[in-house]
Amino acid sequence: MQQAKHIGKIVVTQNPSVAQDPVQPVQIRPDVTYLISGGLGGLGLLVADWLIQQGAKHLVLISRRSPTPQVNIKVQAWERSDVQIRIVQADIAETHIMQQILSDVEATMPPLRGVIHAAGILNDGTLRQLTAEQMTAVLCPKIAGAWNLHTLVQQPLDFFVLFSSATALLGSPGQANHVAANTFLDALSNYRRAIGKPAVSINWGIWSEIGSAADRLEQMNLKGIGTIAPHQGIEIFAQLLQQNAPQVGVMPMQWSTFLAQGITDPFFADFAHTKVAPSTLTPVFLQQLQATAREKQRSLLEQHIRHQIAQVLGCQATEIDAQKGFFDLGMDSLTSVELKNRLQNSLNCSLSATLIFDYPTLEALLDYLAIQLINELNRPESDQSPLTEVTPDNSLDELTQDELADLLAQELNEIAQGAKQ
Repeated sequence: MQQAKHIGKIVVTQNPSVAQDPVQPVQIRPDVTYLISGGLGGLGLLVADWLIQQGAKHLVLISRRSPTPQVNIKVQAWERSDVQIRIVQADIAETHIMQQILSDVEATMPPLRGVIHAAGILNDGTLRQLTAEQMTAVLCPKIAGAWNLHTLVQQPLDFFVLFSSATALLGSPGQANHVAANTFLDALSNYRRAIGKPAVSINWGIWSEIGSAADRLEQMNLKGIGTIAPHQGIEIFAQLLQQNAPQVGVMPMQWSTFLAQGITDPFFADFAHTKVAPSTLTPVFLQQLQATAREKQRSLLEQHIRHQIAQVLGCQATEIDAQKGFFDLGMDSLTSVELKNRLQNSLNCSLSATLIFDYPTLEALLDYLAIQLINELNRPESDQSPLTEVTPDNSLDELTQDELADLLAQELNEIAQGAKQ
Protein backbone atom coordinates (compact mmCIF):
# COMPACT_ATOMS: atom_id res chain seq x y z
CA MET A 1 0.00 0.00 0.00
CA GLN A 2 2.89 2.35 0.82
CA GLN A 3 4.41 1.76 -2.65
CA ALA A 4 1.06 2.03 -4.47
CA LYS A 5 1.42 -1.47 -5.92
CA HIS A 6 -2.11 -2.49 -5.05
CA ILE A 7 -4.90 -2.88 -7.61
CA GLY A 8 -8.21 -1.16 -6.91
CA LYS A 9 -9.21 0.41 -3.64
CA ILE A 10 -8.11 -0.61 -0.16
CA VAL A 11 -10.60 -0.72 2.69
CA VAL A 12 -9.10 -0.76 6.16
CA THR A 13 -11.27 -2.33 8.85
CA GLN A 14 -10.64 -2.75 12.54
CA ASN A 15 -12.33 -5.12 14.94
CA PRO A 16 -13.77 -3.20 17.87
CA SER A 17 -11.45 -3.49 20.82
CA VAL A 18 -12.83 -5.17 23.89
CA ALA A 19 -11.76 -2.10 25.79
CA GLN A 20 -14.30 -0.08 23.79
CA ASP A 21 -17.26 -2.26 24.72
CA PRO A 22 -19.71 -0.44 26.99
CA VAL A 23 -19.01 -1.22 30.62
CA GLN A 24 -21.72 -3.09 32.50
CA PRO A 25 -23.25 -1.11 35.38
CA VAL A 26 -21.62 -2.13 38.65
CA GLN A 27 -23.94 -3.15 41.45
CA ILE A 28 -22.59 -3.70 44.95
CA ARG A 29 -23.99 -7.04 46.09
CA PRO A 30 -24.42 -8.67 49.51
CA ASP A 31 -23.69 -12.19 48.25
CA VAL A 32 -20.11 -11.65 47.03
CA THR A 33 -16.75 -10.63 48.49
CA TYR A 34 -14.76 -7.44 47.91
CA LEU A 35 -11.02 -7.18 48.59
CA ILE A 36 -9.17 -3.96 49.47
CA SER A 37 -5.39 -3.83 49.71
CA GLY A 38 -4.21 -1.06 51.98
CA GLY A 39 -7.54 -1.73 53.61
CA LEU A 40 -6.64 -0.26 57.02
CA GLY A 41 -5.37 3.03 55.61
CA GLY A 42 -7.52 6.14 55.44
CA LEU A 43 -8.60 5.61 51.84
CA GLY A 44 -9.09 1.87 52.29
CA LEU A 45 -11.38 2.37 55.27
CA LEU A 46 -13.30 5.11 53.47
CA VAL A 47 -13.96 2.83 50.49
CA ALA A 48 -14.86 -0.06 52.80
CA ASP A 49 -17.44 2.12 54.55
CA TRP A 50 -18.89 3.16 51.19
CA LEU A 51 -19.15 -0.46 50.04
CA ILE A 52 -21.02 -1.34 53.22
CA GLN A 53 -23.34 1.63 52.77
CA GLN A 54 -24.12 0.27 49.29
CA GLY A 55 -25.00 -3.17 50.65
CA ALA A 56 -21.73 -5.14 50.72
CA LYS A 57 -21.67 -7.84 53.41
CA HIS A 58 -18.28 -9.51 52.93
CA LEU A 59 -14.99 -7.60 52.90
CA VAL A 60 -11.33 -8.62 53.01
CA LEU A 61 -9.01 -5.85 54.21
CA ILE A 62 -5.31 -6.54 53.61
CA SER A 63 -2.70 -4.39 55.30
CA ARG A 64 0.85 -4.66 56.55
CA ARG A 65 -0.14 -2.72 59.65
CA SER A 66 -2.19 -4.11 62.50
CA PRO A 67 -5.55 -2.47 63.28
CA THR A 68 -5.50 0.44 65.71
CA PRO A 69 -8.06 0.68 68.54
CA GLN A 70 -10.00 3.21 66.46
CA VAL A 71 -10.08 0.82 63.51
CA ASN A 72 -11.23 -2.02 65.77
CA ILE A 73 -14.14 0.13 66.98
CA LYS A 74 -15.13 0.85 63.38
CA VAL A 75 -14.90 -2.81 62.40
CA GLN A 76 -16.97 -3.87 65.40
CA ALA A 77 -19.67 -1.38 64.40
CA TRP A 78 -19.71 -2.87 60.88
CA GLU A 79 -19.91 -6.39 62.24
CA ARG A 80 -22.89 -5.45 64.41
CA SER A 81 -24.60 -4.60 61.13
CA ASP A 82 -24.17 -8.21 60.02
CA VAL A 83 -21.11 -7.49 57.84
CA GLN A 84 -18.32 -10.05 57.65
CA ILE A 85 -14.94 -8.29 57.89
CA ARG A 86 -11.76 -10.30 57.46
CA ILE A 87 -8.60 -8.38 58.34
CA VAL A 88 -5.42 -9.94 56.99
CA GLN A 89 -2.06 -8.58 58.12
CA ALA A 90 0.26 -9.35 55.22
CA ASP A 91 2.57 -7.88 52.59
CA ILE A 92 0.63 -7.89 49.34
CA ALA A 93 3.92 -7.90 47.41
CA GLU A 94 4.74 -11.43 48.63
CA THR A 95 3.37 -13.76 45.95
CA HIS A 96 3.24 -16.98 47.98
CA ILE A 97 1.46 -15.20 50.84
CA MET A 98 -1.10 -13.74 48.47
CA GLN A 99 -1.67 -17.15 46.90
CA GLN A 100 -2.53 -18.54 50.33
CA ILE A 101 -4.78 -15.60 51.21
CA LEU A 102 -6.74 -15.82 47.97
CA SER A 103 -7.07 -19.60 48.26
CA ASP A 104 -8.43 -19.18 51.78
CA VAL A 105 -10.89 -16.49 50.65
CA GLU A 106 -12.07 -18.68 47.80
CA ALA A 107 -12.62 -21.65 50.13
CA THR A 108 -14.34 -19.86 53.02
CA MET A 109 -16.10 -16.76 51.69
CA PRO A 110 -18.55 -15.91 48.90
CA PRO A 111 -17.02 -15.49 45.43
CA LEU A 112 -14.61 -12.59 44.99
CA ARG A 113 -16.09 -10.04 42.57
CA GLY A 114 -14.30 -6.76 43.25
CA VAL A 115 -10.68 -5.71 43.90
CA ILE A 116 -9.45 -2.28 45.01
CA HIS A 117 -5.68 -1.83 45.21
CA ALA A 118 -5.10 1.12 47.55
CA ALA A 119 -1.81 0.03 49.12
CA GLY A 120 1.19 2.32 48.97
CA ILE A 121 3.70 4.32 50.98
CA LEU A 122 5.91 7.37 50.43
CA ASN A 123 9.68 7.51 50.90
CA ASP A 124 10.83 10.72 49.24
CA GLY A 125 14.26 11.83 48.13
CA THR A 126 15.92 13.59 45.24
CA LEU A 127 16.77 11.29 42.37
CA ARG A 128 20.51 11.29 43.06
CA GLN A 129 19.95 10.48 46.71
CA LEU A 130 17.31 7.75 46.35
CA THR A 131 18.69 4.48 47.62
CA ALA A 132 17.76 1.01 46.44
CA GLU A 133 15.95 0.50 49.73
CA GLN A 134 13.85 3.64 49.16
CA MET A 135 13.00 2.54 45.65
CA THR A 136 12.04 -0.95 46.77
CA ALA A 137 9.96 0.30 49.68
CA VAL A 138 7.76 2.37 47.36
CA LEU A 139 7.73 0.20 44.24
CA CYS A 140 6.92 -3.14 45.86
CA PRO A 141 3.51 -2.39 47.42
CA LYS A 142 2.28 -0.65 44.27
CA ILE A 143 3.88 -2.70 41.49
CA ALA A 144 4.35 -6.18 42.94
CA GLY A 145 1.08 -5.89 44.83
CA ALA A 146 -0.86 -4.90 41.70
CA TRP A 147 0.80 -7.62 39.63
CA ASN A 148 -0.05 -10.26 42.22
CA LEU A 149 -3.68 -9.21 42.18
CA HIS A 150 -3.66 -9.17 38.39
CA THR A 151 -2.12 -12.63 37.98
CA LEU A 152 -3.51 -14.48 41.00
CA VAL A 153 -7.16 -13.36 40.91
CA GLN A 154 -8.57 -15.53 38.15
CA GLN A 155 -12.27 -15.21 39.00
CA PRO A 156 -14.45 -12.99 36.79
CA LEU A 157 -14.62 -9.57 38.44
CA ASP A 158 -17.16 -6.76 38.37
CA PHE A 159 -14.37 -4.23 38.90
CA PHE A 160 -10.60 -3.99 39.39
CA VAL A 161 -9.64 -0.54 40.68
CA LEU A 162 -6.08 0.74 41.02
CA PHE A 163 -5.48 3.78 43.23
CA SER A 164 -2.80 5.65 41.30
CA SER A 165 -1.63 9.20 41.84
CA ALA A 166 -1.76 12.50 40.00
CA THR A 167 2.02 12.55 40.30
CA ALA A 168 2.09 10.07 37.40
CA LEU A 169 0.48 12.78 35.25
CA LEU A 170 2.07 15.93 36.64
CA GLY A 171 5.39 14.71 37.99
CA SER A 172 6.58 15.52 41.50
CA PRO A 173 10.06 16.64 42.57
CA GLY A 174 11.59 14.25 45.08
CA GLN A 175 9.14 11.45 44.27
CA ALA A 176 10.66 9.62 41.31
CA ASN A 177 9.95 6.27 42.98
CA HIS A 178 6.32 7.22 43.66
CA VAL A 179 5.83 8.49 40.10
CA ALA A 180 7.30 5.31 38.61
CA ALA A 181 5.14 3.06 40.79
CA ASN A 182 1.92 4.82 39.85
CA THR A 183 2.82 4.97 36.18
CA PHE A 184 3.00 1.18 36.30
CA LEU A 185 -0.54 1.05 37.71
CA ASP A 186 -1.79 3.20 34.84
CA ALA A 187 -0.11 0.93 32.30
CA LEU A 188 -1.47 -2.20 33.98
CA SER A 189 -5.00 -0.85 33.83
CA ASN A 190 -4.69 -0.14 30.12
CA TYR A 191 -3.19 -3.59 29.56
CA ARG A 192 -6.01 -5.35 31.40
CA ARG A 193 -8.61 -3.50 29.39
CA ALA A 194 -6.78 -4.42 26.16
CA ILE A 195 -7.08 -8.12 27.02
CA GLY A 196 -10.75 -7.88 27.97
CA LYS A 197 -10.52 -7.62 31.76
CA PRO A 198 -12.12 -4.89 33.88
CA ALA A 199 -9.83 -2.18 35.20
CA VAL A 200 -9.64 1.51 35.98
CA SER A 201 -6.63 3.38 37.31
CA ILE A 202 -7.55 6.57 39.18
CA ASN A 203 -4.84 9.24 39.34
CA TRP A 204 -5.96 10.77 42.62
CA GLY A 205 -4.86 14.21 43.70
CA ILE A 206 -4.38 14.95 47.40
CA TRP A 207 -7.22 14.11 49.76
CA SER A 208 -7.79 16.83 52.32
CA GLU A 209 -8.01 14.71 55.46
CA ILE A 210 -6.66 11.27 54.64
CA GLY A 211 -4.04 9.56 52.52
CA SER A 212 -0.26 9.46 52.50
CA ALA A 213 0.15 12.86 50.83
CA ALA A 214 -2.04 14.89 53.19
CA ASP A 215 1.01 16.50 54.84
CA ARG A 216 1.93 18.24 51.56
CA LEU A 217 -1.22 20.35 51.34
CA GLU A 218 0.37 23.79 51.68
CA GLN A 219 3.04 23.04 49.09
CA MET A 220 0.49 21.79 46.55
CA ASN A 221 -1.92 24.68 47.15
CA LEU A 222 0.84 27.12 46.23
CA LYS A 223 1.13 25.30 42.91
CA GLY A 224 -2.57 25.68 42.18
CA ILE A 225 -3.45 22.08 43.04
CA GLY A 226 -6.42 21.82 45.38
CA THR A 227 -7.55 19.03 47.65
CA ILE A 228 -10.28 16.43 47.46
CA ALA A 229 -12.73 16.33 50.36
CA PRO A 230 -13.50 12.73 51.39
CA HIS A 231 -17.20 12.99 50.54
CA GLN A 232 -16.34 14.41 47.11
CA GLY A 233 -13.74 11.73 46.46
CA ILE A 234 -16.00 8.83 47.35
CA GLU A 235 -18.78 10.25 45.15
CA ILE A 236 -16.33 10.48 42.24
CA PHE A 237 -15.12 6.96 42.96
CA ALA A 238 -18.70 5.70 42.78
CA GLN A 239 -19.24 7.45 39.45
CA LEU A 240 -16.02 6.09 37.95
CA LEU A 241 -17.11 2.52 38.69
CA GLN A 242 -19.85 3.11 36.13
CA GLN A 243 -17.60 4.62 33.46
CA ASN A 244 -15.67 2.99 30.63
CA ALA A 245 -12.32 4.80 30.82
CA PRO A 246 -9.27 2.70 31.81
CA GLN A 247 -7.55 5.71 33.40
CA VAL A 248 -8.91 8.93 34.91
CA GLY A 249 -7.14 11.82 36.64
CA VAL A 250 -9.00 13.39 39.55
CA MET A 251 -7.65 16.61 41.03
CA PRO A 252 -9.00 20.14 41.68
CA MET A 253 -6.85 22.54 39.66
CA GLN A 254 -6.37 26.29 39.43
CA TRP A 255 -4.92 26.17 35.94
CA SER A 256 -3.88 29.82 35.88
CA THR A 257 -1.78 29.35 39.03
CA PHE A 258 -0.42 26.00 37.91
CA LEU A 259 0.62 27.21 34.46
CA ALA A 260 2.04 30.46 35.83
CA GLN A 261 4.97 28.46 37.21
CA GLY A 262 6.52 28.42 33.74
CA ILE A 263 5.44 24.91 32.81
CA THR A 264 6.24 24.34 29.14
CA ASP A 265 5.01 20.79 28.62
CA PRO A 266 2.74 20.95 25.53
CA PHE A 267 0.37 18.48 27.21
CA PHE A 268 -0.96 21.33 29.36
CA ALA A 269 -1.45 23.81 26.54
CA ASP A 270 -5.09 22.82 26.08
CA PHE A 271 -5.89 23.81 29.66
CA ALA A 272 -4.59 27.36 29.46
CA HIS A 273 -7.82 28.86 28.13
CA THR A 274 -10.28 26.07 28.84
CA LYS A 275 -13.15 26.20 31.28
CA VAL A 276 -14.31 22.89 32.65
CA ALA A 277 -17.92 22.19 31.76
CA PRO A 278 -20.21 21.27 34.64
CA SER A 279 -20.73 17.55 35.16
CA THR A 280 -23.84 16.02 33.66
CA LEU A 281 -23.47 12.76 35.55
CA THR A 282 -26.42 11.74 37.67
CA PRO A 283 -25.23 11.14 41.26
CA VAL A 284 -25.05 7.47 42.22
CA PHE A 285 -27.58 7.74 45.06
CA LEU A 286 -30.13 9.42 42.82
CA GLN A 287 -29.71 6.58 40.32
CA GLN A 288 -30.40 4.10 43.13
CA LEU A 289 -33.45 6.07 44.27
CA GLN A 290 -34.84 6.11 40.75
CA ALA A 291 -34.33 2.35 40.43
CA THR A 292 -36.09 1.56 43.73
CA ALA A 293 -39.77 0.70 44.01
CA ARG A 294 -41.80 3.74 45.08
CA GLU A 295 -42.96 2.17 48.35
CA LYS A 296 -39.31 1.75 49.40
CA GLN A 297 -37.98 5.11 48.22
CA ARG A 298 -38.77 7.02 51.43
CA SER A 299 -36.94 4.46 53.55
CA LEU A 300 -33.91 4.59 51.23
CA LEU A 301 -33.94 8.39 51.32
CA GLU A 302 -34.04 8.36 55.13
CA GLN A 303 -31.02 6.05 55.26
CA HIS A 304 -29.14 8.38 52.94
CA ILE A 305 -29.96 11.51 54.95
CA ARG A 306 -29.02 9.74 58.18
CA HIS A 307 -25.68 8.74 56.70
CA GLN A 308 -24.93 12.30 55.53
CA ILE A 309 -25.79 13.73 58.97
CA ALA A 310 -23.63 11.08 60.63
CA GLN A 311 -20.69 11.93 58.36
CA VAL A 312 -21.01 15.63 59.23
CA LEU A 313 -21.37 15.07 62.99
CA GLY A 314 -18.92 12.18 63.25
CA CYS A 315 -21.39 9.75 64.82
CA GLN A 316 -23.23 6.56 63.93
CA ALA A 317 -26.33 6.91 61.77
CA THR A 318 -28.33 4.83 64.24
CA GLU A 319 -27.62 7.34 67.02
CA ILE A 320 -29.56 10.15 65.35
CA ASP A 321 -32.97 10.89 66.90
CA ALA A 322 -35.31 11.77 64.03
CA GLN A 323 -37.25 14.25 66.17
CA LYS A 324 -34.31 15.96 67.86
CA GLY A 325 -33.10 19.32 66.54
CA PHE A 326 -29.92 19.29 64.49
CA PHE A 327 -28.33 21.95 66.65
CA ASP A 328 -29.18 19.98 69.77
CA LEU A 329 -27.31 17.08 68.18
CA GLY A 330 -24.18 19.24 67.92
CA MET A 331 -24.49 20.84 64.49
CA ASP A 332 -23.17 24.37 64.04
CA SER A 333 -23.16 26.93 61.25
CA LEU A 334 -20.28 25.34 59.33
CA THR A 335 -21.55 21.78 59.58
CA SER A 336 -25.06 22.89 58.59
CA VAL A 337 -23.61 24.36 55.39
CA GLU A 338 -21.67 21.14 54.81
CA LEU A 339 -24.82 19.04 55.24
CA LYS A 340 -26.74 21.24 52.82
CA ASN A 341 -23.93 20.92 50.25
CA ARG A 342 -23.71 17.15 50.69
CA LEU A 343 -27.44 16.72 50.11
CA GLN A 344 -27.42 19.14 47.19
CA ASN A 345 -24.61 17.22 45.46
CA SER A 346 -25.91 13.72 46.12
CA LEU A 347 -29.53 14.57 45.20
CA ASN A 348 -28.63 16.74 42.19
CA CYS A 349 -30.90 19.57 43.24
CA SER A 350 -30.55 23.15 44.38
CA LEU A 351 -31.46 23.58 48.05
CA SER A 352 -32.17 26.67 50.08
CA ALA A 353 -29.24 28.18 51.96
CA THR A 354 -31.40 28.08 55.11
CA LEU A 355 -32.47 24.47 54.59
CA ILE A 356 -31.33 23.25 58.02
CA PHE A 357 -33.11 26.13 59.77
CA ASP A 358 -36.30 25.63 57.79
CA TYR A 359 -36.33 21.86 58.46
CA PRO A 360 -34.38 21.52 61.73
CA THR A 361 -34.93 17.79 62.43
CA LEU A 362 -34.33 14.63 60.46
CA GLU A 363 -38.07 13.97 60.40
CA ALA A 364 -38.89 17.45 59.02
CA LEU A 365 -36.06 17.34 56.49
CA LEU A 366 -37.10 13.88 55.31
CA ASP A 367 -40.73 15.00 54.87
CA TYR A 368 -39.62 17.96 52.76
CA LEU A 369 -37.16 16.08 50.56
CA ALA A 370 -39.50 13.13 50.13
CA ILE A 371 -42.22 15.39 48.78
CA GLN A 372 -39.83 17.24 46.51
CA LEU A 373 -37.84 14.30 45.17
CA ILE A 374 -40.03 11.22 45.26
CA ASN A 375 -43.04 12.93 43.74
CA GLU A 376 -40.83 14.42 41.03
CA LEU A 377 -39.11 11.12 40.26
CA ASN A 378 -42.41 9.29 39.88
CA ARG A 379 -44.17 11.77 37.63
CA PRO A 380 -44.69 10.80 34.00
CA GLU A 381 -41.51 11.71 32.13
CA SER A 382 -43.32 14.28 30.00
CA ASP A 383 -44.43 16.18 33.12
CA GLN A 384 -41.11 16.16 34.94
CA SER A 385 -39.29 19.40 35.59
CA PRO A 386 -35.58 19.61 36.36
CA LEU A 387 -34.76 18.73 39.94
CA THR A 388 -32.82 21.96 40.21
CA GLU A 389 -36.16 23.81 40.43
CA VAL A 390 -37.45 22.21 43.63
CA THR A 391 -35.94 24.81 45.95
CA PRO A 392 -38.30 27.38 47.51
CA ASP A 393 -35.68 30.09 47.96
CA ASN A 394 -32.33 30.68 46.27
CA SER A 395 -31.90 34.27 47.43
CA LEU A 396 -28.86 33.48 49.61
CA ASP A 397 -27.10 31.14 47.22
CA GLU A 398 -24.82 33.86 45.84
CA LEU A 399 -23.10 34.21 49.22
CA THR A 400 -19.69 32.62 49.70
CA GLN A 401 -19.35 29.67 52.08
CA ASP A 402 -17.74 31.93 54.71
CA GLU A 403 -20.44 34.58 54.38
CA LEU A 404 -23.15 31.97 54.64
CA ALA A 405 -21.53 30.40 57.69
CA ASP A 406 -21.30 33.83 59.36
CA LEU A 407 -24.97 34.50 58.65
CA LEU A 408 -25.99 31.15 60.07
CA ALA A 409 -23.82 31.76 63.11
CA GLN A 410 -25.70 35.01 63.72
CA GLU A 411 -28.99 33.13 63.44
CA LEU A 412 -27.75 30.60 65.98
CA ASN A 413 -26.78 33.36 68.40
CA GLU A 414 -30.20 34.95 68.07
CA ILE A 415 -31.84 31.59 68.74
CA ALA A 416 -29.64 31.07 71.77
CA GLN A 417 -30.43 34.56 73.11
CA GLY A 418 -34.14 33.94 72.63
CA ALA A 419 -33.91 30.67 74.53
CA LYS A 420 -32.22 32.41 77.46
CA GLN A 421 -34.96 35.05 77.60
